[in-house]
Amino acid sequence: MNYEETIPLIKFIYKDIKNNQEKCNIQYILDKDGSLQIKNHFEKQEEYDEKVFKYSIKDVIEWLDNYFKWLDNTKDNYYWDYPDIHGYNEYKQSFDKIKKLKNEENRIELRDLYYKLKKIESNIFEYNKPYYPYNEFKKYDCIDINEQVKRKKIKVTTEDMIKKDYGINAIPKIIFYEETNIEQQDLVTTPSNIKNSKFFNALFKSIGIDVYEILNTYNIANINQAKRREKADDINKKITEIINTRFNDLFFKKNDDKQKYEFQIILEETKIILDIRYNDNVRYIEKQSKGFRWFFNFFFNCLYNSNISAGDIVLIDEPDIRLSIPGRKDLRKFIKNFAIDNGITFITTTHNPSFLDIDYLEEIRIIKAKKDDIGVEIQNDFSVGNDNEVDTLSEIIKSFGILHRDIITNPNNKIIFVEGISDYHYLTAFKILQENINIIFLPFNGLGKNLDDMDNKIKILSKFPQPVIILIDGDSSGNTFKNQCDKDNINIIKLSDIKPEFKTIEDLFDSDDEHKPNKDDEYKGLIAKSFKYKILKNKENVCEKTQQNFNEVFNYIIKDKYK
Repeated sequence: MNYEETIPLIKFIYKDIKNNQEKCNIQYILDKDGSLQIKNHFEKQEEYDEKVFKYSIKDVIEWLDNYFKWLDNTKDNYYWDYPDIHGYNEYKQSFDKIKKLKNEENRIELRDLYYKLKKIESNIFEYNKPYYPYNEFKKYDCIDINEQVKRKKIKVTTEDMIKKDYGINAIPKIIFYEETNIEQQDLVTTPSNIKNSKFFNALFKSIGIDVYEILNTYNIANINQAKRREKADDINKKITEIINTRFNDLFFKKNDDKQKYEFQIILEETKIILDIRYNDNVRYIEKQSKGFRWFFNFFFNCLYNSNISAGDIVLIDEPDIRLSIPGRKDLRKFIKNFAIDNGITFITTTHNPSFLDIDYLEEIRIIKAKKDDIGVEIQNDFSVGNDNEVDTLSEIIKSFGILHRDIITNPNNKIIFVEGISDYHYLTAFKILQENINIIFLPFNGLGKNLDDMDNKIKILSKFPQPVIILIDGDSSGNTFKNQCDKDNINIIKLSDIKPEFKTIEDLFDSDDEHKPNKDDEYKGLIAKSFKYKILKNKENVCEKTQQNFNEVFNYIIKDKYK
């Protein structure tokens, strides 16, 4: 078998659930060098009807820059009135601030600045008329900063479409994070060198500040020293709210207010310093614990590295190895939220069961040696009794024994088996939204295609280490499965037992709910997973009636009858 026959295939699929249309299905291949390539390129024509500015903000700044230079030259050849000289110098300072930001929202300021300059030019012209009667004064050619034009029809490639529609690069970078120590010397820089400081660029990126703002502050501080102190106060407020809080929540137990790291920026006249304190005592980074240094390095070298952008894939080897059990759980949650918020995929390895989350089985892969010890295989279908008759859930329990004690046999948890991965995603999502519901949902791969399949599923489930509760559809297959089950330690709940109109999990969604899934959809498992992530991120988008229906199911399950 050659490489071409074993090329890994990755798909990027986008479904318009509301209209039941597949809008995008991009296939990638992983080449021998470990880089992704798009397999099915396509192009389409697209007409843009909206109007856009004829001159980009970069063009406007460049034009104004030249205009200022032209006006500077007129000082040597023409008379200027004193008020114009005074105003011109102020306008020039304002422009120097704006052109470093290069933000579209500054267009109005630039337009106003342009009108002021044109007025000065007009004054110069009128003031010098008596002295230059033969039109020796030549006015500067102007542009209309606000001029808009209609976009032309353009070709849109696969890469363009993905960038436009999803805000990510079509070909993601695959980045392997290798720890690089941040040393004490990296925590000190100068205003002139701040743009070259990898650490300070990451620091300011993490709190949403551009380094050009710092440079601008130092330029203004040459005239007004108070501006530097004001900027430092503004930065430290953001550092306290974002960095200090996140770091301490991860590094210590969240309810421990006695232990606290604090980071503070100091803007001296010639130096920029990050000060580290622990319980108000100054600390040098080289003398901190390995756990502290690992997370400090990870936070600034990886999470807020300017080389990482939406759509990229980051590989990390055992990020949790130096943390306590609560710290591992919090780190996992932190990485997950960061990934969702920034559109980045993290792939991590671990030997620690506390780094896993039973509510996100779809994220787990187990790599194990093949039976013949030649190569490895990846298990990624964590359903009880799948089509290959491999109980992959037991592989999790066997590999990470703590799950068995803390989750599976924990008397405070009620284990509910559900028919498939879609049911698992929907029920788990609404369970997490409710909070403080001690129900663990575990998927098994369908009820079976025939009676023999059903008997096999029931046999596997009956071996579970505690009484089994199975939540199934209230359709004909569900009725057959319930009649087939004669095990004393297995309790069957049909959705229709809870409410007659609940036949399948899709029936729990209100008819007007925009998220109501189609039970026959080819990608219903992927759609259910996507729903779980979206709904947990944007809780306000949850349909009230749908949530009430799921709560009815939870309340029914929690009854003592099924303990």
